[in-house]
Amino acid sequence: MVDSPTNSSKYHSDHLLPSLGVENSPLNLSFLGLRATVALQDLVGWQAFLEGCPVLGWQETQQQFYSWIGSCSTCAGWLSQVICKAWDFAWDQWKHWNGTLHGVDQGILIGRTVLTRLSISPS
Repeated sequence: MVDSPTNSSKYHSDHLLPSLGVENSPLNLSFLGLRATVALQDLVGWQAFLEGCPVLGWQETQQQFYSWIGSCSTCAGWLSQVICKAWDFAWDQWKHWNGTLHGVDQGILIGRTVLTRLSISPS
């Protein structure tokens, strides 16, 4: 098998980790506390995360990553943005599923709504 980014564990272990130094790499999940945070989230459940109840540790881990890369950014809004993106993704999936289920193309539906609001009849 050819090593590629799609064969991620083999690719990362053979190509990226040696160049970054495993002991100091964010790819070494224990370096930033990510492994412990993920394990704790596994215990609580990822459904809770997606519903806006992440475990303690996410912000601390992200802040350690920012410090490690020398960024001046803070993680104050980072976690809420991640959760909002997850909600946006779930909403988009629901709209797609609902449109598929009912045979409604969202683009056509939006276009008709605009035309109706502008009092223009579709041709």
